[in-house]
Amino acid sequence: MVPAWGVACTDVWWNRELANCRPRLGASLAIAVAALSGCGGNDATAPAPPASLPTAQRSGYSGCTPPGAFLRHGSRREQKVALTFDDTPSATTLALAKVLSDHDAKATFFVFANQIGDQAGSLRRLIVDGSELGSHSYSHLNMTEPGVDVGQEVRKANSAIEAATGFTPCLFRAPYGKLDPVLVRQLVRLDMTMIGWDVDPADWEHPGAEVIASRVLKDVRPGSIVVLHDSPETQGQTIRALPAILDGLATKRLETVTVTELLGGRMLRQG
Repeated sequence: MVPAWGVACTDVWWNRELANCRPRLGASLAIAVAALSGCGGNDATAPAPPASLPTAQRSGYSGCTPPGAFLRHGSRREQKVALTFDDTPSATTLALAKVLSDHDAKATFFVFANQIGDQAGSLRRLIVDGSELGSHSYSHLNMTEPGVDVGQEVRKANSAIEAATGFTPCLFRAPYGKLDPVLVRQLVRLDMTMIGWDVDPADWEHPGAEVIASRVLKDVRPGSIVVLHDSPETQGQTIRALPAILDGLATKRLETVTVTELLGGRMLRQG
């Protein structure tokens, strides 16, 4: 079921200003999202996990249960927030993982699957440390552009993540935050949840580590989903901002959890 803090979808739900949404029968987009109330079941079109994986890949979480339909924040009643990082893996992934580990914190990393290559070990490290992987597509295309095979992009990304880590994603974040009903229909079939955000410090503009941390701590509140980037394009500023962000959240008595946990889903462990 969609959590109680979801609101009815509107005809502008796919705009960059993301809003929590749930299916509303009779609405113009109901045909695209009507099946979301059954989110969490198995779907025959979803790629199966690899039959066997090296032992190292079987550590930590194996997947998650989709927590809803399309969500940009969690309950405002609990002292929990989710830090998310787009464009994983990169040269900065392990540095982010170390900061999180040093602070006994976890996050959700949205994987740009075409970049996995020889960095599968970095992804497995995140899982072992208690963080979560979501999909950020395979090729990081604007999924609303004509000619983009949305289904192939999503399935190919999921297969690559599963092959590298043994983890089956249940969350998806659209590149550039651009969504449309075609993408939602594909995610419904693949039993995945679209994830937005309600705090964006624009770290990709590299305004400085202090500014990034200040923006996050100014805007964050219980239930927030914070969007950050795991990319050299942030010029190391996000890594330098992260300790201050985590210390500030602790001062506010806000616990960092995975997006799935924030939204009421379940993290699944191997075995």
